[in-house]
Amino acid sequence: MKKFLSIIALFLIITGCSTVTTVTEPPTGQLNVIETWTGYATGRGGDCSDAEVQVKILEDYSIIGTAQATDFNMIFHLKGQLSGDGKLVASGFGGGGVAVSYKGNVNGSSATGTWVSSRAGCDGTWEMAKK
Repeated sequence: MKKFLSIIALFLIITGCSTVTTVTEPPTGQLNVIETWTGYATGRGGDCSDAEVQVKILEDYSIIGTAQATDFNMIFHLKGQLSGDGKLVASGFGGGGVAVSYKGNVNGSSATGTWVSSRAGCDGTWEMAKK
């Protein structure tokens, strides 16, 4: 029994000391994207509004930011990810549970794409540049 417990203890020590390292590959051709980006989204259809957009691309290529509607008082808090080929995907929620999704491409110092809010019946385009 002591031998069995010793083997279990050794296993727990070895597995407890091991770590998993995640390597995040930088997006191809996107060497200087880790910055704050600002821009504008235009909307059409439903109860839409244009919006001022500001996001920050972090070191792990995750995205956080906001889209502030210009026609009414609503802020969408955005979270997303930039892929290795420069594709941006982000989503967020505003007041009343209204959801919005952004998709697009980041190329050097500019970014463009589309957005949609199914619940509000809106969609549109967006563009951003490094701040």
